[in-house]
Amino acid sequence: PPRSTLFPYTTLFRSVSAYTIDRSNGYLTAVAGANFPSGGVATGIAVHPNNKFVYVSLYNGWYGVNGGQNGIAALSIQADGTLTPVAGSPFISAMGNTALAIHPNGKFLYASTYTATDGAVAVYAINQTTGALKLVNTYSIVPATCTYCFDSEAFMDLAINPTGAFLLAPGITNGVIYVYKINPNTGALTNVPGSPFID
Repeated sequence: PPRSTLFPYTTLFRSVSAYTIDRSNGYLTAVAGANFPSGGVATGIAVHPNNKFVYVSLYNGWYGVNGGQNGIAALSIQADGTLTPVAGSPFISAMGNTALAIHPNGKFLYASTYTATDGAVAVYAINQTTGALKLVNTYSIVPATCTYCFDSEAFMDLAINPTGAFLLAPGITNGVIYVYKINPNTGALTNVPGSPFID
């Protein structure tokens, strides 16, 4: 029966599992050689629109309590569904990453991360040939202001709308939603007026 070897990839503790999908009934079969090492504690995953690369966010904790690396693992998807590390992977970040989103044009990867004092979103340019990542910029989160709001914020999830115009991120501390406008040419983020949106 017809099968797909590209989806899904599921994150495990320090590895990535890959399965073929039977398109007639949805059954999963593990790809030979799985699980594929991620290099750290896997917290999120995203597949590039060209289906050639998969990225895994790694969070080791601020003080190294989780073991492994802080950063993003980049893996190349082979024809048989196996995964091999992209040269330079994992791409290290100081405070680790907890969620990923890739722009529909495939040029930029967005990662929720941390600074020494608060949450942030890091923007990486994706090499379309090799899959390697290059940090473009990091945007600190400006926490919501309200009567009962805390003065810190972090993102555990990220989403980009289908046209690639906006990045949406739910704040885990104050329960509000942040919306950023994306420049599709540079990957830059600007806060949408009225964001964060409070119920």
